[in-house]
Amino acid sequence: MIVRNEAVLEVATRTLLADPAASLADVARAAGMSRTSLHSRYPTRVALLSALAHEAMSLVEKEYVEARLDAVEPVDVLLRRLVEGLVPLGPRVEFLLRERALDSQPEVCARYEELDRPITALVERAQARGELDPMVPAWWVAASLQGLVFRVWEAVADGRVAAREAPNLVLRTLLAGLRPGRLTGASGPAGPAGPTGPTGPTGPADPADPAGLADPADPAGPTGTTGPADPAGLADPAGTETSSGDAAVGDDSRVAGP
Repeated sequence: MIVRNEAVLEVATRTLLADPAASLADVARAAGMSRTSLHSRYPTRVALLSALAHEAMSLVEKEYVEARLDAVEPVDVLLRRLVEGLVPLGPRVEFLLRERALDSQPEVCARYEELDRPITALVERAQARGELDPMVPAWWVAASLQGLVFRVWEAVADGRVAAREAPNLVLRTLLAGLRPGRLTGASGPAGPAGPTGPTGPTGPADPADPAGLADPADPAGPTGTTGPADPAGLADPAGTETSSGDAAVGDDSRVAGP
């Protein structure tokens, strides 16, 4: 019986995912073919792995096309269409990020490096339209998406996430941190202690006014205390009431603080 090459690659992927050390004989047995027949197609284990890698990348590229990443639509819609197409590919593609033997295959590595280019271009367009934070490099967004899809493949395989919920989990995680203005720097308009920073606009807190109640426009302060803001010495250091004559000085008749 002649086994179709696509079927051989699919069986080989499942076999190697279950046992990364599986031999060609193990793959041939799982595929229901003789080892000689498998060797005639793939003389070495590395040759089989390379074929699996190219097949997996072809599947991913097909999903890029079907997701219509060049369409003029909101980035959320485009990414959802892409992720919903990628999630079912899990077992066929997952091994790409695990199999170290592929690192020595120049053609595989070159093609893999180009795999994120359509996503990077999509992110750059979304950043130009103000849909995504332009401060996050587009290549980093593409790499993050790739990592999230890989992890959700693992989670689905382990039974921690339902396959139908996987796209939502990936998109929530990715997009929540990429909206413009989500994170401000130390000098930005907002921060943990408010727009002027932890010590207010005038610098370190004044020991005499720890609550920061003093009004810069009112030198006498909220309690009429003495100090550098009272050059005429009108406040009563003893804390006694001013006379009726003194009360007429200024715009109010406050009592001097201690």
